[in-house]
Amino acid sequence: MAGVGEALVSAVLKEVLRKMRSAVGEQIKARWKLKKDMESIKSMVELVQALLRDADVGGMP
Repeated sequence: MAGVGEALVSAVLKEVLRKMRSAVGEQIKARWKLKKDMESIKSMVELVQALLRDADVGGMP
């Protein structure tokens, strides 16, 4: 009977670990996407700042 209990515990632990790995993997993907999104936003803000500086230097007639 102990063998059945051990097998059940082993199966449950394997499933728990599988789900944990999946959840951790999703978190890593989400953080990577956030980092890429933030880099994209930073680039866009820098571009807008450069355009505004250029417009300011050119001045309005």
